[in-house]
Amino acid sequence: MDKYELGIAVQKVYDFIWDEFCDWYIEIVKPRMYSEEYTASKNAALWTAKFALTNALKMLHPFMPFITEEIFCTLQSEEETIMLSAWPEFDETMNFPVEEAKALRAKDVVRGMRQLRTDMDVPPSISTS
Repeated sequence: MDKYELGIAVQKVYDFIWDEFCDWYIEIVKPRMYSEEYTASKNAALWTAKFALTNALKMLHPFMPFITEEIFCTLQSEEETIMLSAWPEFDETMNFPVEEAKALRAKDVVRGMRQLRTDMDVPPSISTS
């Protein structure tokens, strides 16, 4: 954004939303979110999802102002409008390099298993368990 490379900026936000947030995070935490018990784990998963989505909306807002405003106001009630909301900033206390490395390794394993299934022509309907 500082270099006015808007195409790259919006692509990075798009990649985060679809590849990281939707493809991985939501899929990983579904069992926690749909748990019958309202546990601390479920609360943490929901808090993280809301935090990630609201900040992604803030970064996407310059490119899609009307839809991000509508989603933002529907998603949360703490702030009146996305237009007056603080821009997301890096926070070192939310940097978890060890956990990130473990998550990247797990994603690599899943990708490898999926590729192996594809290479061996195993249909998705066949369970591996």
